[in-house]
Amino acid sequence: MKFSGPRGFTMIEILIVLAVLGILTGIAVSNLLGFRQRLDLDKAVEQLTQDLQHCRALSLAKSRVCRVRFLSSERYLVELSTRSASMPSRNVCNDSSFATRRDRKLKAPVAISGLEANDCVAYDTRGYAHPSLSTPGQITLSNGERDMTVVPSIVGAIRVVK
Repeated sequence: MKFSGPRGFTMIEILIVLAVLGILTGIAVSNLLGFRQRLDLDKAVEQLTQDLQHCRALSLAKSRVCRVRFLSSERYLVELSTRSASMPSRNVCNDSSFATRRDRKLKAPVAISGLEANDCVAYDTRGYAHPSLSTPGQITLSNGERDMTVVPSIVGAIRVVK
C-alpha cells in the first residue's frame, strides 16, 4: 500500500507544540516557587514550635530556667540557665547567665515580625511560660505573602494560628 500524503510533522506544528510546552512549563515553575515559599514558612513555624517545646522539656528535666531569645527578625537562641533558679527573674531576657543550646537562623524570606531584639519566652522549672514579648504572648512569622502566629500559653501549650 502506498501513502500519497505527507509523512511526519511540519516545522510549524513542531514549533507550536514547543511553544505550548514552554508556556505550561513557565506556569508550573511559578506555581512551584510559591509552593516552596509556603513550605519554608510552614517549616520555620514547625521548627520554632519544636524549639519552644524542647525548651520547656529542658526546664522540666534539668530543673533550670530555659528561654527562647529572639536576637533579630531572622535569628533566635534556645538557652539554658547556668544557675539553679526555679523562677525566671524580671530581666530574664537580658540575663547573661545562660548557655546556648541551639542557635537558629530562619531561611529567607521567612522572618519574625513585631518583636524587639532580646524579647524572649522563658520557662520555669514547672514548665510554665513567662513571655516577655513586645506583642504579648505572640510570635508572628511571615514570608511576605502569608503570616502565621505561634502562641505559647502560660501553662506550656503552644498553638499555631494561620
